[in-house]
This record gives sequence, C-alpha cells and structure tokens, in this order.
Amino acid sequence: MQSTAQNTNFRSRLELKLLYLCSPLLKGIKPSCLITLSPQEASFLSGIFKQTGISLLRLSVTEERVVFLLYRKPMLDKLLRKRRHIFFLYKYGYRYFSTDAVLERLARRYFRYESGLQPFPHELGILLGYPLFDVLGYLRYHGKYSLLNGYWQVYHRPKTAKRKFRRYDRLRYLAVTEYKNGATMQEICSIK
Repeated sequence: MQSTAQNTNFRSRLELKLLYLCSPLLKGIKPSCLITLSPQEASFLSGIFKQTGISLLRLSVTEERVVFLLYRKPMLDKLLRKRRHIFFLYKYGYRYFSTDAVLERLARRYFRYESGLQPFPHELGILLGYPLFDVLGYLRYHGKYSLLNGYWQVYHRPKTAKRKFRRYDRLRYLAVTEYKNGATMQEICSIK
C-alpha cells in the first residue's frame, strides 16, 4: 500500500500530465479532450476534477489502460446546436442531439470500435472541437495529405489552425506555470 507522500507525489505528476495534455479544455476554450491513463491514474481522476466544471466519460477500460473523454457540458451543448454538426452526426446514426444522448451513442460506438466490430468513431473529432472541414478532410483523405499537423490534422484554413495551436501552447504554459506557483486544479480550471 502506498504512503500518503507517495500518493501526493503520484497525484502531482498526474496533474502535470493532465495540464500538459488538456490545457485548452481546462482553461475553457476547448469543449473536450480524449485521454488515456493507467488504471492507477484513472482512480485519481474524479478527485482531481471535483468542483472544476469538467465532466468525465469513461469510454474504454482494460487491465492496462482507461480511455476518458473529459468535457465541459455547456460547451458541448453549444457545439451540438450547430446545424452542420447535427447533419454530420446524423450520417453516423445519431438521431438525438442532446449532449447526453450524443455521449451515450459515442460511448457505444467507441466500445464497438474497441471490440473490433466497427471502425474508429471519427465523429469524435467534432466533440473534441476540431473544425468540421478538417474532420471531413481527414475522412476523405484517410489521414493523408494534411496541410498542417498539430493538435489535429488540418485540411482547411491552416493559418487559422496555426494561430489556434499557438494559443493552445500559450494556455499550456500558463496552466503549468500557475500550477507550479501553487494554484489548485480548481483554480486553474475556473473560467474567468
């Protein structure tokens, strides 16, 4: 059994990992983030995000890893009111477009993907906040011929995406700096 000091050290390393990988979500400019953790890391997740406005959806569990979608429900609500996103999701069998209904269907589709019963649910890109034209480009070109690679593969408007990538990088630096200066995850995740 781990000591309290070991747990605290492990949790601090995990929080830094989350800050590094999910800062745009944590700072409130991205609706969601997909993250893969060890089962031990996953056991700390709900405590870390308590009272932050970040929700957790477990998409997959194995002995080696746990896949989560971390999200801000109000941001997903807004994203799922866009007509172009509704039409796109409809093509993938979505018929109900409340955030809860979409996440429930996504979880089923992700499970079927993990079971080898269907291809990866690329509509996840929409929920991650990727531009629709980039998701469509990825599907059309099977992940090849992108104009820019960064937080996602860009097929349309690379200058706009590059600016967004730089903003994400600045948010990562800001979040890690705040954490190293003593801010809690709740403080870092508060939207100002």
